[in-house]
Amino acid sequence: MTVDLGALYRSARGRISALCVADGVDPDLIVPATPEWTVHDVVAHLSGIAVDASSGNMDGAPGDQWTAAQVLRGAGRSVPEMLAEWQ
Repeated sequence: MTVDLGALYRSARGRISALCVADGVDPDLIVPATPEWTVHDVVAHLSGIAVDASSGNMDGAPGDQWTAAQVLRGAGRSVPEMLAEWQ
């Protein structure tokens, strides 16, 4: 059996995106799986991974500084804007 990792990734991205823009979701809500991060932080990280990977910015990946830079780059940007970038 062959697993289509691309399809699995796209499916997960779609489900995460839908959850993040659902009515009433506060971008400042703490995410239980990542208690030090908000919804906004998680989206900044996820979109940041895609941007960094596609631009070849993999220095320090994976690592705390690399991840922190993604979250910092997302500051001041909306969740929908970052989700669009993740597409």
